[in-house]
Amino acid sequence: MELLEAALSFALLMIIFSTLVATITETWLRVRAQRARVLVHMMRAFLQNDPYFSKWLEQAAGALKEADGRLTAKARDELEKLVNRLTENPALGALDDGITRGWLAQGLRAVGRFLRGQGGNRVDELSTFAFLQRVAKTEAGQKIAAMTDTGQMADLLKALSASYERYVAASNEVFRKRAQAVSMVISILVAFAVNFDTGQVFRHLADNPDTRRALIAEAEAVTEENREALKDLQHLLDMTPGTRVQEIDDEDLAEEVSAIRATLDKLNDGLSLPLGYEHSPFWDDTAQEVVLRLPENAVCDKADPDARACLAAGDVALWAIQVLVAGFLIGLGGPFWYKFYTSLSSVLQVLRSFGGKVPRETIEPDDTGGQQPVAGLMAKAVREGDRDMLTESFRIAADRDAVNAALGKGA
Repeated sequence: MELLEAALSFALLMIIFSTLVATITETWLRVRAQRARVLVHMMRAFLQNDPYFSKWLEQAAGALKEADGRLTAKARDELEKLVNRLTENPALGALDDGITRGWLAQGLRAVGRFLRGQGGNRVDELSTFAFLQRVAKTEAGQKIAAMTDTGQMADLLKALSASYERYVAASNEVFRKRAQAVSMVISILVAFAVNFDTGQVFRHLADNPDTRRALIAEAEAVTEENREALKDLQHLLDMTPGTRVQEIDDEDLAEEVSAIRATLDKLNDGLSLPLGYEHSPFWDDTAQEVVLRLPENAVCDKADPDARACLAAGDVALWAIQVLVAGFLIGLGGPFWYKFYTSLSSVLQVLRSFGGKVPRETIEPDDTGGQQPVAGLMAKAVREGDRDMLTESFRIAADRDAVNAALGKGA
């Protein structure tokens, strides 16, 4: 039963860290403008492969590709111009132009450009209708608008729309996979940052019922926090065409950082979990710092309990594997661990209802106490308020010979 409770509290711990990772992942994807970056890459591939636009690029550049299959320099220039026209966000561009005063504003703008990369000043999503509107304002679109055969124009626009929507669906899948990869990397980094040693943490949970009870008591709050974090991240992953990603301002970032710090403080102080490098085998109690001393590089006594930092290469490898496993488990995500938690919780409730037994030290409610006559006497004395019987039964419990006599076994 203790192992099942430890597994249950471990699942809750995974939910807590999954919430932390989901929050960091969402912030990273937004700050780095990953949605806009994927859109730019998708648009570039679409324009090169669509029959109409590839032909237009070839006519505008004189030749589309070199003999080795690469785009010609002029074709790349024309392609980038068209990509910019179709993905730029004029509102963000105008905003940047209005904050160029002062060295601080310019520095922040440069940092923003570096972080957002190709996603800077781009739209995050472009609906089919908005795409056709933008195409109409380009030179390639002017050729379509000049077509005299309306039936042919309608067929071309229909073909462009269908092809564009296929590329949008593919880009959404690319973005989702990229987000999953980012989430897994962040999970591993978080595990190493807090020294989440899977074996050590699980042993702590198995040996400390107070920690287990504290975690299980927080179950409802933990799952609710995870649900909110996943809701925000899922909104970013499942955006419908035509919507925009909500911008993150300084207050949003401050709130995210504050929530992360509160979570880590709760784990470190409130639950007394063995997290942090002061619980690692590398921690030197005397120096109060992480020190790694391998036996082949230093003289150290493995039998010395204070020489925790004196490790063999195999010890370091085992520690790294256990932390890596923790990162992988966190990367499985909140939904996985929530299902695991609910399933295990149901199993534990069933086992408790059918297999639960009263601990031996618990006083039985009947007068005889089952197989514990002394306990039965104490229960009766407490229920009837008989002080003499209570003191006598206590003396009997304290006297081995008296206990044996009460059981009818003799001295």
